[in-house]
Amino acid sequence: MMDHMGIRDSPFDSKLHAIDDDKLVFPVNIMLRCFRAASADAWIDRLKSVVHRVICENRKDDKRPVKIAILDSGVDGSHPEMRNALSNKTIVEYKGFPGYLDPLCDRHGHGTHGTSVLLRIAPIAASYIARVVNDDGEIVDNNEVAKVRIG
Repeated sequence: MMDHMGIRDSPFDSKLHAIDDDKLVFPVNIMLRCFRAASADAWIDRLKSVVHRVICENRKDDKRPVKIAILDSGVDGSHPEMRNALSNKTIVEYKGFPGYLDPLCDRHGHGTHGTSVLLRIAPIAASYIARVVNDDGEIVDNNEVAKVRIG
């Protein structure tokens, strides 16, 4: 229930909290994030049990996998899920732009997280990893990828 000031009753306790998650009081904010994580995990589990099964049953071996490029902070090559994807060639290729950026060294975790989600959602896809940011999370001036303009 919401009043005229954009405040609603929390489903977790009787206190009033602002709608914007960043303004929620600490315990409710944590509970909401845990609920969202559990919902995402449940969604991925359903995707695996229903959708992936149908895709695998109807997939012909001669079909090429979908190719997906991830331009981000690279991946953590020591992460168990990334090591597995590298060894079974789900991550087909990886490169730093510029070349001195190590694509298997993710100082931010963002690229590793995004790739992890991709690997769970599209396990048959061929993933190509491009590290395009430095250790500070910035695109460097001499980056070939940064020179590409869209539109």
